[in-house]
Amino acid sequence: MYNPERSDKLIKILKKLFKKDKNRYEVTLNKIEEVINSEDPNHYKNLSHDMKQFKRVHIDSHFVLTFKVDKNNKLIRFEDLQHHDVIYRKKK
Repeated sequence: MYNPERSDKLIKILKKLFKKDKNRYEVTLNKIEEVINSEDPNHYKNLSHDMKQFKRVHIDSHFVLTFKVDKNNKLIRFEDLQHHDVIYRKKK
């Protein structure tokens, strides 16, 4: 099992979600738990281009949670949660 770590940016996003959209907040926390408890978090798909060090998992159908896996330290760092269009625009 990997230890989770959340970026300051993600913490801020989650606080906003808690106030505005509790359902998506709960879904996001469940997805984070799923990734943490995964046998092999490397099976999640990598982003490409300049964001290739990040992996991604979809939340609902329009949002993407990005994270990095550090196998040596058994750490998963959750970085960002944004709309699909925003995340994929970053890589260009």
